[in-house]
Amino acid sequence: TDKDDFTGTYTQELRSPISTILSQNEEFSEYTKLLNYCDMYNALNQSTSGVSFTAFVPNNAAMKEFYNRRGIDSLQCMSVEYAKAFVKYHTVLGSISTEGFVTKKTVTNLADDDLPVAIDSLNAGQAWLKNQGHIIHMGDSAYNGFIYTLDKAITPLVETAYDRISEDASS
Repeated sequence: TDKDDFTGTYTQELRSPISTILSQNEEFSEYTKLLNYCDMYNALNQSTSGVSFTAFVPNNAAMKEFYNRRGIDSLQCMSVEYAKAFVKYHTVLGSISTEGFVTKKTVTNLADDDLPVAIDSLNAGQAWLKNQGHIIHMGDSAYNGFIYTLDKAITPLVETAYDRISEDASS
C-alpha cells in the first residue's frame, strides 16, 4: 500500500492529487514505488497554499529501461538520495497546462535545472525534455497540477563524470 497519511485530505470530487492518481494507475506502479521509497509520495500530493506541480512521470517500461541504463534491476539498487534526485529532476513547481507547455523553450525542475523542451516533429501530441525524456501523453489534470507521461526517463545531473564514463564503458 502507499504511504499516504493524508488519504482523502486533498481529494476533490472529480480530481485527486498527483501521487494518488499515479497510485491508481498500474502504468505508473514502479514510479509510485519510487515515490514511497524516497519518501516523496506525500510531497507530490501537497496542495496547500496554492502549491502545484507538473510531474513528468516515466511509465513502467520507461522505469525498467532506466534501470537497465544504470545497470541495476530495481529501484532498491538506488540510494534513497539518488531516488529523491530522480523525482526532483522529473518535477516542476507550478502547473503547466498542455497549452502552456507547447509554447515553452525550457522548464525549470525542482533540482533547479533548466530542461530544454522540443515538440516531437514526427509524432503529433508528443515532445522531448532535454532531448532525452520522451513525453508520449501530455497534461493529465490533477487537483494540484498536471501529469505528463514519459516513455523514456531523464538521467538526473547528480552523477559524477566518473559515473557517466563508467556507465558508458559498461554499455
